[in-house]
Amino acid sequence: MLRSSIGVGSKLTGQIGANEFVGLNNVYSQTIRWRKRKPMRLGTAKTKLFRVPPRIRLPEEESIEILRLSNNYRTYMKSIKAHMVKIVAANEVQFDEALMDQLEQEDYEKCMKLNDEWNEKVRISREKRHKELMDKRIEHALIKMKEKEEKKLNIMKNIEEQVRKMKIEAKTFITADNIDQAIEEALQNVVSYNSVIDLQGKIYEGVYTPEPRKTRRSQPTE
Repeated sequence: MLRSSIGVGSKLTGQIGANEFVGLNNVYSQTIRWRKRKPMRLGTAKTKLFRVPPRIRLPEEESIEILRLSNNYRTYMKSIKAHMVKIVAANEVQFDEALMDQLEQEDYEKCMKLNDEWNEKVRISREKRHKELMDKRIEHALIKMKEKEEKKLNIMKNIEEQVRKMKIEAKTFITADNIDQAIEEALQNVVSYNSVIDLQGKIYEGVYTPEPRKTRRSQPTE
């Protein structure tokens, strides 16, 4: 049977039955077993305060077996450690300054050789890239020059066409040499610009007098 211990200000209501919990949602509640165990907050009982639990005694055969396994483990681990120390000592190289300098020099030469190979690859790639860029620039420049030349030729053609037209029209120009002849022709061929065209396309020369509009007279009403 269980009961619930409620904090200050809480009350138990109803009859506590078997497997019934009361006040579980309360923060101060503590569920304990009825008449079987006391709360942990009460501590150890006075009658059990100085009680010494009895030491567990293993059987003699089991103790001997545990001791044997422990001895075997320590022996194996000691052998493995000694073997590893021996391997490390065999692989150690005695420090020699001349030998270390030689090894450093060999490593430096190896690194320099590898660096030179990388630089050569980068140089070839760079030159190839520059050549491609230069070819593209040259091609672009040639295209621009061709377009400029074609544009210049078109301009020259237009100029020549205009000059040709001007030469043809220059024959009718009035100059100091033919000004007298032009005056005589103008006096002989008088052109009258006093003309007009109506909406029907009829041309009227001279003074134009429009026809009077015919007004429609209203018939008298009787």
